[in-house]
Amino acid sequence: MQQNPAQFGPIPGVPLFRHFKDRRELYLAGVHGVPEGGIHGRAGTGAYSVVLSGRYTDDKDEGNVIWYTGAGGHSRTSEAQLGDQEWTRVNEALRVSEKTKQPVRVIRSSGVFSKFAPTKKGYRYDGLYQVKGAQMVIGKSGYQVCQFLLEVRPTLYRSLMVSASSDSLKRFDQRLDGQEPIPIYGIRIHSWLLKR
Repeated sequence: MQQNPAQFGPIPGVPLFRHFKDRRELYLAGVHGVPEGGIHGRAGTGAYSVVLSGRYTDDKDEGNVIWYTGAGGHSRTSEAQLGDQEWTRVNEALRVSEKTKQPVRVIRSSGVFSKFAPTKKGYRYDGLYQVKGAQMVIGKSGYQVCQFLLEVRPTLYRSLMVSASSDSLKRFDQRLDGQEPIPIYGIRIHSWLLKR
């Protein structure tokens, strides 16, 4: 049965670092509710989830902190920014999330140029972040872009770890085998933290 993606917070039954082969799987699991866009949300209520896809040159992924670029003014066939972005629709949804402080689910694509991107082709659910800032800036393209500062919610990460199933722990260890662990405010999450 398909889960409802239009909800804040974790999706029941979806563990941290779960891998999805494509956007359809993300949608059916309820993790991200739009087939193509990077932001799922409503201007009146806030954003439910975002996908880091590697298509925006102004994105910056530092693991526990992400500078995320809004939607709009972008070429559908390349990474080129062709016009200004505006505070409308999903961009406004992320700005509303800054005010409401509702968590946003973050999904990383294997197409992201980041050491925190999944090494396996597809998408990975990387937990809950909070929108800590929203501003309009001049991007690398010379056009105005909406830029959002997302920070991981460490208390929610730890609560997920404490209640993690053995399968979740296995997935967590598999992630660490070939990849840099995601730091949380200067603390690297390793297996020993799960036992505390």
